Amino acid sequence: MRRMRQSSIDLKDGRTSSPNLALWMFDVTKSRMIDIMPEEFFSDIAGLIAVTFLVSVVILLVLAILAERKMKPSGRRGQA
Repeated sequence: MRRMRQSSIDLKDGRTSSPNLALWMFDVTKSRMIDIMPEEFFSDIAGLIAVTFLVSVVILLVLAILAERKMKPSGRRGQA
């Protein structure tokens, strides 16, 4: 089986990138996507996703603690 050789691509700021990553990089002067969706939109969405995830984890943790307490024996033996 032949392996494809991956070469790196030189970026404008001097870094190098793999060819697959370069497919996702937008040119600021040519890309309409950057004009349609500004950076603030992406940072707001990332923040919303993070907050939603954290709230979900906290809710699930509280429910798990409550369920565990309900299933534990009360520790009172011999009392009816």
